[in-house]
Amino acid sequence: MTNAASMREEAETLAVRALGFVAGDPELLPRFLAITGIEARSIRHAAAE
Repeated sequence: MTNAASMREEAETLAVRALGFVAGDPELLPRFLAITGIEARSIRHAAAE
């Protein structure tokens, strides 16, 4: 795996872990959605890709 590919994979893994952390907190998730303006369905769509 090239360095760029490795860095991308690490970044994607970190993003998934961070999203899992936010989604696992019933107080944090609504706040995250409100502050970022992103909708839950947009997150689901992006995660499916």
